[in-house]
Amino acid sequence: GPVIASDFSAARRATALAMGADIVVDASSDDLFAAWRREGSRQPVIMFEAVGVPGLINQAMREMPRDGKIVVVGLCMQTDRFEPTYGVMKELTLQFVVTYSPQEFRDAMHLIVDGTVNVAPMITGRVGLDAIAGAFADLARPDIHTKILVKP
Repeated sequence: GPVIASDFSAARRATALAMGADIVVDASSDDLFAAWRREGSRQPVIMFEAVGVPGLINQAMREMPRDGKIVVVGLCMQTDRFEPTYGVMKELTLQFVVTYSPQEFRDAMHLIVDGTVNVAPMITGRVGLDAIAGAFADLARPDIHTKILVKP
């Protein structure tokens, strides 16, 4: 099925297209799930929830088709609730992740080094060690940067 990316930032939506997304959705004006329904695909879906706002997991569970998978990488800093019935009735998989294993880092590095994955569209800046604080400040403004490399 199609890869659909949703973000508030126009720059990050452009990056998503450059990285291979088929469709991008402006999170401020369009509903991700409505965009997905317009595509007409009902096959099992994998959704990466990377926002971390209350209610989004429940919304994803409500909208997901049967046998879908929700991978939660967004850290919600508040109490959140969801209805388990959605997951049970649709046989959804809900996975929470926080970090990468050494093997995943190794595999990712191989994919980058051998050219299978081109990360160039994500790299929007490079800084030396003396500019790290400013880089973090810039990353807090999503229309400026996506990823910044630190060059020691």
